[in-house]
Amino acid sequence: MVETRQRSYADVPDPSSGAVGEPQRAPVGALPESRKKRPRRRPRGRNIKSALLLQSGQTHTANAPPNISPTAANTRCVSAARLATQLDLETAVEDLSDLSDDERAKRWARKSEASRRAMVVSGTRRLARADARAAQSAEGTTRAEIFSLTAAVEGPRVRPQFVQPVELHPTLFPGDRPRRFVTSDNKVAVVHCPGGIRPKTLRQFQEAAYDWGRAIKLSTALSNDNRGGYNEGGELVGSGRLVTAWHAIGHPHESAGVSADVRKTARSLEATCVFLDKLDAVTAYVMELLKSVDPVQYAAMEQLYRYRMSRYKAAQALESSSKVRMFFEGREVQFNRFSTPHFDSSDPDWAWAIIVYFGTFPECHMRFRQLRLEVVLRPGDAVAIRGHNVLHEAGDWLNGERHVLVHFTHASMWREAGLECVTGPAAPTI
Repeated sequence: MVETRQRSYADVPDPSSGAVGEPQRAPVGALPESRKKRPRRRPRGRNIKSALLLQSGQTHTANAPPNISPTAANTRCVSAARLATQLDLETAVEDLSDLSDDERAKRWARKSEASRRAMVVSGTRRLARADARAAQSAEGTTRAEIFSLTAAVEGPRVRPQFVQPVELHPTLFPGDRPRRFVTSDNKVAVVHCPGGIRPKTLRQFQEAAYDWGRAIKLSTALSNDNRGGYNEGGELVGSGRLVTAWHAIGHPHESAGVSADVRKTARSLEATCVFLDKLDAVTAYVMELLKSVDPVQYAAMEQLYRYRMSRYKAAQALESSSKVRMFFEGREVQFNRFSTPHFDSSDPDWAWAIIVYFGTFPECHMRFRQLRLEVVLRPGDAVAIRGHNVLHEAGDWLNGERHVLVHFTHASMWREAGLECVTGPAAPTI
């Protein structure tokens, strides 16, 4: 029997060798020379990696473990450097740059106004998240032994003069770091963020608030639930309300409207729109703080905001002056005002009130009698409180001028919208 085998292309003689046979054919699927891939040049990723390593202070790639290929090690090193640059909460990103101060200033000047504002708002939100996380740490958390926020909501209302301390031991927030007070039923009652509004933003906000206070007619009248007063030694004395939609006292079933301080004159309306435009950074901090501390109430407030924007065109027009959404329908600027112990009776149960302090005073104190808590406050501080359910007071101060920007929501607006102000549990201690 004759043995046969399939002829392979290797058996075909090479024409260049002078052998006679069939013409040589290329293997099936092979690409012609003109379409073959050329050798790759040095990838740009190496240049990017080198720049990142230089910024992060490394001079060479870290040695990879023996079970990891060099390519994977390089990739992880680049990812770690990028992650460290993006998530660093202690050091500003500008400090990692090798650009001089003049070069950074020139780059900033070349950016459009919209780009600069967006960068400021983004940075402010990042700072608010960092402050909220710092307050959630073990060092920043104080837990009540007795006081329950749920019991305060469900229990009978007591006049301020009859409210007694509940906690056994006093607590002081000295203003050295962000802190929070968590009640025995795992609800956050107070959050203090020292220096939450950074100096440059605070300075711009204070100038805008002064301009607005001069443009409107400030009122020195006091609400029924607040028997405080005013320190007459300052340039501006009184309060101005910037409310996009609220109900007149005694008329909760009528349609809501813009506060009179805003619409009283053409000058006050123009000044309000300018003020709202300059409040973007402060608004971003307040809203991001609320979102980080109580995401459940943040979502409920967003529903109320959507209702207000769809229901009232005047509120929609005022909100269009700002590039950052503000879910609180009410803001009040109080110039040189102090308060005695009181509840915020117009707010709904569980509601947050967020207060920003500014002025020239060195420090002041806010006290919470039920919690036996005292908070030391300075210009630029932000404090979030449950004003309707926790008794609080901000007494007189020694020298300088003290002003506050209060963010609040009223129960009548929630009833009109058919919504409920709800809250979530305290975030776990980290």
